[in-house]
Amino acid sequence: MKTPREIVEGIYQVGGPDLTDPADCMVYIVVGHPCILIDAGAGPSAPEILRLIGETGCREDLGVLFLTHGHVDHIGGISFFKKRFPEIKLV
Repeated sequence: MKTPREIVEGIYQVGGPDLTDPADCMVYIVVGHPCILIDAGAGPSAPEILRLIGETGCREDLGVLFLTHGHVDHIGGISFFKKRFPEIKLV
């Protein structure tokens, strides 16, 4: 089972071609209050991205989804995260 990759203190890669799915962009989580998810992946691997987020300690404190741009490999997982975190802010 794969695990999140710490890039620098408090920032982890939680998605990407070699971590979740070949169709995913690089997906990151910034640990904080709230935690910030950078991009949502292509969609099908969103449950695996969420599992990896949970390993960073952010699962219950996911408050912001920052989308870098509108390509499907970055935004395909939006509906998954919106359903699980209805109050999440999209930026």
